[in-house]
Amino acid sequence: FYAEKGIYKEVFTNLNKLSNQLKLNEREREKTEKMRGEWINNLSHDLKTPLSSIKGYSELMADEDYFLTDNEIKEYSRIIKNKANYLEELLEDLKLTQVLKTGLFPMNTKSQDIVELLRGITIDVLNNPKYEKRRIRFNIRKEQIFFSFDKMLMQRAFTNLLYNSLVHNDE
Repeated sequence: FYAEKGIYKEVFTNLNKLSNQLKLNEREREKTEKMRGEWINNLSHDLKTPLSSIKGYSELMADEDYFLTDNEIKEYSRIIKNKANYLEELLEDLKLTQVLKTGLFPMNTKSQDIVELLRGITIDVLNNPKYEKRRIRFNIRKEQIFFSFDKMLMQRAFTNLLYNSLVHNDE
């Protein structure tokens, strides 16, 4: 900082203000870059989860030593399709990179049933061949709980939470 005195006091004051603003801008840029890096890491993790299900079911379907019934083929195909659709949604999130640069984060919130969402996520996780033998207790006090949330973001958060709890804990 420059001492704000003498005949150049006004110049020094303006230089100090400019210096402060540049420091603030640099901190904001660093914060945004960190957020974007974390978002990319999270998205990469999120993409791996449905991809592992797709790989697992397709390997079962391609295994010549394993006989699948027509119902199993239909069910596995449905799961693969759902996971592929989820991957598409995640890839759409890649567009958020530009949005994060501006500091805006669009939320698509509407009143929805969180119990239905969590039940569907739990069923999807237990349908993954890796975890079909695991037990998950789904205790609810109400059959429906409505509140406003972004379905895709909430689904990603709870899916990650559930998979991480299965991966990083004993049965």
